[in-house]
Amino acid sequence: MDSIYRGIRQSIPIVSFSKSGALSIELRAQTPPLYSFGAALSVILSVYRHPMTPTTRLKFEATPERGQVSALFTRPEDALALLVIAHGAGTDMEHYFLNGLAAALAGQRIASFRYNFPYREGGKRGGPNGKAILMATVRAALAAAAAAAPDLPLFAGGKSMGGRITSMAASQAALPGVRGLIFFGFPLHPAGKPATERGDRKSTRLNSSH
Repeated sequence: MDSIYRGIRQSIPIVSFSKSGALSIELRAQTPPLYSFGAALSVILSVYRHPMTPTTRLKFEATPERGQVSALFTRPEDALALLVIAHGAGTDMEHYFLNGLAAALAGQRIASFRYNFPYREGGKRGGPNGKAILMATVRAALAAAAAAAPDLPLFAGGKSMGGRITSMAASQAALPGVRGLIFFGFPLHPAGKPATERGDRKSTRLNSSH
């Protein structure tokens, strides 16, 4: 796990739009002697560009059985798009990586909607919920995010497990209004065990929602 976090700290998110409006987010690696300075500077500059970017704490119903969960909606005044971000298995929506990512995205005019899965709500500990609950939460979060910013193009994704569950939800049925999937630390296969199943499902149902 520590090696995963070292890899994250050696990367910074680079966000860009093409003239056609296509969104691109790249995690650009830093050289080892500079990674901590480069990553910190990226976040600092992003916050400097948007020092008063408002973040609103929201609630939405994950599932009828599991009740409501929390979300953090960050929207710069000149936002061009909205990215809905699901957290990783061992963290929650306020993990330092997601805090830094939201700040960096805001600096690039991208709004973000981070949220908790039910098993992490209210500081709970323990393993993830079942896949059905996780995928239902993804869909509920997307609906809540679209309601919070109906004027912004919608993208879905997440960190590690959050990205994986989002891709699973998209492979089972189209995610309404979602224009693309964006993953951070998305493991296509376990270390030393190449496989294509996780990557293959990302190519399905992405174009049927518009």
